[in-house]
Amino acid sequence: MTGEFRTLMAAAALVAVWSAMPGAAPAFSASPASSAATAADFPRPVAAPRETSLRIFAEGKTLEETLAGIRERTGLRVWRDRRVDPALPLLSENYGPTAGAVLDQLAAEHQLEVAVADEVVLLGPAPAPELAATEMMAAWDSLVASGREDRPDDTLTQTRAVRWPMLTTPSEALQTVAEQWDLRIDSVSLPHDLWPAVDLGEVRVTTALGLIGVGFDLSLELDPVTRRVTAEPLGPQTRVAREYPGQTLPPQLRSRLTSPAVGGQLRKQGDRWLLSGPAKAHAMLESLLVSTGTGSQPPDSARAREMRAAASHSGGDPQNREVDGLKRYSLRLVNKPADAFLESLCRSVGWQLEIAPEAAAPLTQRIDLEVEQATLDELIERAVGPLGLRAERDGERLRIVGERR
Repeated sequence: MTGEFRTLMAAAALVAVWSAMPGAAPAFSASPASSAATAADFPRPVAAPRETSLRIFAEGKTLEETLAGIRERTGLRVWRDRRVDPALPLLSENYGPTAGAVLDQLAAEHQLEVAVADEVVLLGPAPAPELAATEMMAAWDSLVASGREDRPDDTLTQTRAVRWPMLTTPSEALQTVAEQWDLRIDSVSLPHDLWPAVDLGEVRVTTALGLIGVGFDLSLELDPVTRRVTAEPLGPQTRVAREYPGQTLPPQLRSRLTSPAVGGQLRKQGDRWLLSGPAKAHAMLESLLVSTGTGSQPPDSARAREMRAAASHSGGDPQNREVDGLKRYSLRLVNKPADAFLESLCRSVGWQLEIAPEAAAPLTQRIDLEVEQATLDELIERAVGPLGLRAERDGERLRIVGERR
């Protein structure tokens, strides 16, 4: 797992990008920077608050069985990349307490990446999910913008039901999509594979094309005038520019949005924010706005973050109390990789995790941890101390370094 991926996973603690509340009232709306098309209004289908309650116990389940449970219980469209073995085992006893936390834990355990497009959550080997999510967003914005000028009555911006049976090949899946939107796909040749049954429900054409291509590191691009689809390599050059409501943003979030790990560019334009960047930057900003509603309050209080952190690592509800002004927690951790534990903890409380090179190997060891009424700093010390490591914390920056002195 790369250092950049560790930093990104910790920075993503502020976002809330998982949906399990169909019909929830929109908290805000945003639009592509080029226009205010209603077709691109938000919040996106996967942008409901991350605190959607979900706890999963391993009990011999495989990765795909777990993903199926998430889909069924939350309504999330979760796409597993074809290169990810569906029979991968679950490495922890339990996962949660939210749908977002479950997916983050699964990704960390198997060194995968989670990315959020407008309608779907992608899980696969980095960097394909994030690249594909960004491409899908950019393709949709371009399609909506061109439709107002060139195709006012076009069906390309309408959603269609996309499903195919078990043992469908990628080419057959693409043919299914082509029939739904009357596309020309004669110039696209995809490798042979056999896919499981899929039912995406009603989705955009850009979502359907993006999902078929991502497992081959391809972007299936649509010319809206000719309706011809072509295949191009996924590339990191795509950025998405969208406008958002201009309410006050915490300085910490603005700093993270524009950090090298996230790659966003943020500036005020009149009474709106203009954000340009990859999908993960938009997910962070959008989730703040969704979770706060009016945007006048910070996305999360320190107290709430710490309570979720304890809940996500304990076997049940957190047993906590306040002593001398400090929150204390009781939890039990069994046979979990130390680095995965730290990453999940930092995501939960909004800390940035840095791991010194000499600490990387020791942190791959699995640990058992049982504590009573400990602060978060004490939890971390109990986790890394037996490995011969020490923790250094400066505000919301946590660094794990080598041999204890």
